[in-house]
Amino acid sequence: MTSQSRRVSLVGLLLFLVSASVSYAQDSGGKSATEQTWSGELNAAGTRLRILLNFKQESGGKLTGNVYSPDQTEQAFPAADIRIADGKLSFSSPSLLAGFEGELNDAGDVCTGKWSQSGLDLPLVLKKIGRMPEKKMTEVWQGTLVAGPQEFEFQIRVYQESDRGETAVLDTFSEGVAGLPLEMKRDGDQFNFELPATAASYEGIVSPDGKTLEGFWEQAGQELELNFKKIPNEQVRLLELKRPQTPQTPFPWKAVEVSLTNSDREGKEFTLQGTLSLPPGVERPPVVILISGSGPQDRDCTIYEHRSFLVMADYLATRGIAVLRYDERGVAKSTGDYATATSRDFASDVSAWVRFLESREDIDPHRIALMGHSEGGLIAPMVANSSDAVRAVVLLAGPAVDGGQIIISQSRRIGEVAGQG
Repeated sequence: MTSQSRRVSLVGLLLFLVSASVSYAQDSGGKSATEQTWSGELNAAGTRLRILLNFKQESGGKLTGNVYSPDQTEQAFPAADIRIADGKLSFSSPSLLAGFEGELNDAGDVCTGKWSQSGLDLPLVLKKIGRMPEKKMTEVWQGTLVAGPQEFEFQIRVYQESDRGETAVLDTFSEGVAGLPLEMKRDGDQFNFELPATAASYEGIVSPDGKTLEGFWEQAGQELELNFKKIPNEQVRLLELKRPQTPQTPFPWKAVEVSLTNSDREGKEFTLQGTLSLPPGVERPPVVILISGSGPQDRDCTIYEHRSFLVMADYLATRGIAVLRYDERGVAKSTGDYATATSRDFASDVSAWVRFLESREDIDPHRIALMGHSEGGLIAPMVANSSDAVRAVVLLAGPAVDGGQIIISQSRRIGEVAGQG
């Protein structure tokens, strides 16, 4: 994707992934605490999102915890680089490729700052609260939606929350998604809800004995019958997301931390950080550089705890091929400005890595390949055309049309997901 089309795709990413909250195990006076919670609300393109994070101080002094966006998902996102010093609070969220930095008030119970993600800075005020809100499950409903040849197994979990009252989430087992927040309304035997994530809604009536719920699911102009049965709470189904392909340490290959210095269009230098995976028992192996798609990506291409580039690196390195993957400029451990970079700028970064590999004695400089995904499938040929060192190019879902057509297509699809005609 071009730099301009990247901005369009990130609007959808922001609405689904923006979530921040801060808790810290240390107040502004430097006193330690076993556990604390902070809460705030983020205004993302008119959508207001609650933000929570709960973390504690480990025995060695390190602050560890998770970020939550309860209005979007039940999933916890690990917080990293949590730091409190000189009246400031900052942290990053590697899974969301985002971060927060703010100023603490004199009392140390309010932090005013900004949430940064995908080149956007949004104001965010975090306030210390006593503890994480309590949440108790009160009802469970299960049903199957039949849409032509497809069937979708749904489950509704209803909760009583200490700070919000009655809330509900939807699990869709057929699609492997759990904890989608619902906007639920009840009036007598009427049981209605909306699912903002997919612009769907449901209207149903509870039977006199309270054991069944009959109604209709409406989405994208279609109305389909959907009935639920109430089940005992102890029979609730939990969807556990597993990534069995994620490599586990110790790796059979050697991981080497590498870095280089490149310059932007104004001549300002910045540092790129990465990992070089060297296969065992191979002298001067061939090497592949992994190039990610649009949106700020770390070296593992981490999205919701799925690390696709780590999976690829492990697969290739265990088969005798070295792999270089890196944090894009301005992401994770790399410095520089991601927000103003274009595809040509990212190609400059890849070219710098090619020159870096040519200088290493543990790599065959005559067998350097590029593997690009999505926008990376545009960048890889750009680099190959300007470098005699690149001997092979692999394109993974690269763009087949120009940037203007991509923008139109993405805008239309985002509108469809949002329920626009």
